[in-house]
Amino acid sequence: MLRLVNRFRSSLIWAGGVLAGILCILYVHALITMDPFARLRQPSPLGSEIGIRLEDVTLKHYKGTQLRTRAHLARLDVRQDRQYLDMSGVSDGYYYTPRGEFSFAAERADWNAVTRKIEVTSGAHIKSKDFDLDVSGFSVDQEQDALLVPGRLGGRLYDGNVEAVNLTYRLSTGNYSVGPVSWEGMLAVPTQDGEKNPKRTRWKIKSEGLITHVGDIDKWPNGEATDGEVLVKAEMVERNTKTDVITATGNVRYFSQKTNMTCDKAVIYHKEKHAIFTGTVHMLFKPEDQQNQ
Repeated sequence: MLRLVNRFRSSLIWAGGVLAGILCILYVHALITMDPFARLRQPSPLGSEIGIRLEDVTLKHYKGTQLRTRAHLARLDVRQDRQYLDMSGVSDGYYYTPRGEFSFAAERADWNAVTRKIEVTSGAHIKSKDFDLDVSGFSVDQEQDALLVPGRLGGRLYDGNVEAVNLTYRLSTGNYSVGPVSWEGMLAVPTQDGEKNPKRTRWKIKSEGLITHVGDIDKWPNGEATDGEVLVKAEMVERNTKTDVITATGNVRYFSQKTNMTCDKAVIYHKEKHAIFTGTVHMLFKPEDQQNQ
């Protein structure tokens, strides 16, 4: 009888040990899978990508000791990777270049710390001594030293008003390319009939090609210029913005109230008040009764 009691007691001890082992394993498993910081990892109300949100702030960016960009922001979102800044309500923005600063304002803008590129995807206004433009969007690429407007733009560009698309403006030199474009400004183009003091009138110049401005020279491929009374067309129209000399080459056609003319090349000197036509020149003087046709 005593032997049976001892066997029963041993079985209970063995079963208790097994149960204790199982409970210990379950406890250890629960312990190692438990996240003590779970409460701190609740979904952020800012979203999964936003790490920091600031409101009503002024942002400044330096290259070395030089201030390159500053702007006031209604809201600034810093993403989790700290490489992207999402900016909303951008006002009093300035970007500093070797030619001086240009100002900007926009509804939204992004900054990429890796590519060092500002990109505005909403409508914006940009202004400097060289331009004052409303644009559909723009970006500033420090690596390319360029202000890029990939869409439509309108306003002042140097000494005239433009309606155009696709502007690339070099920040250090002021050189640019843009087009197709329509330009409007004041010019004083002499006539062939010897007028020595032509009045400065408002001219409109159009080109379906890519306009370039390098140094003092504007180039208008397949250009067409008119003041409402005179119409000039040529395969290439160049204008020296410093001397105000216009050179038209390639299938030059000149139409006015008094004369019609074609030639290979025309050089028009505004300040000297004369023009030189070369190559094969054909000129038609209209009778007085046809001069308004």
